[in-house]
Amino acid sequence: MTQFAISKLIVLLAVSSFAVAIEDEVGATTRGYLLTDIPDSNDDIDTVYAFPVSSEGGLTSGERHTILLGFRNSGVLPVTVSQIAGSLNSLNQFSFYVRNFTAVDYMSSVEPGKEATFEYSFMLEPEHAGHVYALCFTVFFHDDADTYATTFFNTTVVVLDPNTVVDAKSVSLYTFLVVLFLYGVYLSLKITCALPVIESCMKRSFIGDGVRQVFDIGTDRSQQNNNTEWLKGTSWTEFGSNNKKRKDN
Repeated sequence: MTQFAISKLIVLLAVSSFAVAIEDEVGATTRGYLLTDIPDSNDDIDTVYAFPVSSEGGLTSGERHTILLGFRNSGVLPVTVSQIAGSLNSLNQFSFYVRNFTAVDYMSSVEPGKEATFEYSFMLEPEHAGHVYALCFTVFFHDDADTYATTFFNTTVVVLDPNTVVDAKSVSLYTFLVVLFLYGVYLSLKITCALPVIESCMKRSFIGDGVRQVFDIGTDRSQQNNNTEWLKGTSWTEFGSNNKKRKDN
């Protein structure tokens, strides 16, 4: 009886996992429908957008960007703005989606003759930096009769590298890590008894060179004095002595 119960439990778990997998697949298909099978537009709807682009003519990756949609209902029936979705597409093959941005739900009603503004934020991944893509945004809306969609933004953009900002906290952190590393090296040398040897070598290198320089200078002077010893007792010595006396007078 116990083995039968365990077998039954395993079968139920397998069936549940299969059902979850099917549900996820159906959900993915439904989400993909937003951009792969876009409904027709509505002539009574006018859209404008405001989207600041950087001075370099592209969009910086690694940070959030915001596009504003101006939505005007020029018809006679109220419409409900349900979602805005965006995507990054390949220029060579527009049907290839490099990235699908998260669809945002609004469910906001716009009465006839009225306007509304909607804000949509997204972020470009740094892995796409240095490439050119087609950036698109589509608004989905419906009335009592049908569902519509309008692609209000579709243009080519350059994805730029992320901005690297060095603040005081980063500098302090890097400085602390460098000091910690040097202190670790110092402790390692001290523990392994290699520090006295290094200090001795450094003293020999610096102090020894100074002694050699002083010795060399003294040697040069003594050599200069010894160079005239062989002239003693000659006429050159007398001439040199006379010149010295003249200078003294």
